[in-house]
Amino acid sequence: MPRGLGSTSTHFPDLPVFPADAPTSVGRIDVASADFRRPPDIAPNYLSTEKDAADVVHGGRLLQAIARTRAIKSLVLESLAPDLDAMGPPS
Repeated sequence: MPRGLGSTSTHFPDLPVFPADAPTSVGRIDVASADFRRPPDIAPNYLSTEKDAADVVHGGRLLQAIARTRAIKSLVLESLAPDLDAMGPPS
């Protein structure tokens, strides 16, 4: 498994920006028709579990913390909403 950001391995030394474990949300892809020209019905169900939603908020908070560092702050023109830290304590 290659190392780096977004890797599914939990055994790499670099800083993971995205959750290192697999999402727990489960989607569906269904055959929509016997006609092969018709696209499938796709229901991704992104963030349908509390854990996945919490992982995304955690990742967003981490990115906002990185953006506030002295090394990066001068490169940021403006912050974008929402300010996740203002939304309350980490879950």
